[in-house]
Amino acid sequence: MLRSLLQTAWGSPNNSVAERLMLREALKEPRNQRFVLLSDSGVPLYPPTAMYQHLMGISKSRIDACTPVTLHLTSTHPVLSQP
Repeated sequence: MLRSLLQTAWGSPNNSVAERLMLREALKEPRNQRFVLLSDSGVPLYPPTAMYQHLMGISKSRIDACTPVTLHLTSTHPVLSQP
């Protein structure tokens, strides 16, 4: 739990500071294996289970992960796969 609050707003440099503070706290818990930073205004393209399976299936960090990802439609659920 963060000990202090930080005022954030769209485009504020405090956003980066807040992200670093949250990651620092999250890294203290050894069970945390992956981190995903999301916008509060973004709409998920894939169901949470598909994202979880994809992220847990790769072994290294991915910056701009959505750019090279391909989408395969199987039945009614999209599935993420590595290029």
